[in-house]
Amino acid sequence: MGSVILAGLFFISSTCIEVLGFSNTGVFISQTEEPLSFLSQQTGMGFLGELVGLGALFGFFACILGSINPVTRVAFLMARHG
Repeated sequence: MGSVILAGLFFISSTCIEVLGFSNTGVFISQTEEPLSFLSQQTGMGFLGELVGLGALFGFFACILGSINPVTRVAFLMARHG
């Protein structure tokens, strides 16, 4: 239960920080395609936006691998047992 509460607090605090970061830019958060990249460019650390994009790319790859591996095992067992 503690990890759920900790994850919820992290999500809420990061959301509040992101909304506060957009408060003085004159751009709405809903109008940007990559909000974290935009905020990193506004603070002068544009490389952090690229780092977040790279992390998202690796995360998508991990999700695909996590989905493909069990499917192949289930298909193999179904083919084996008829």
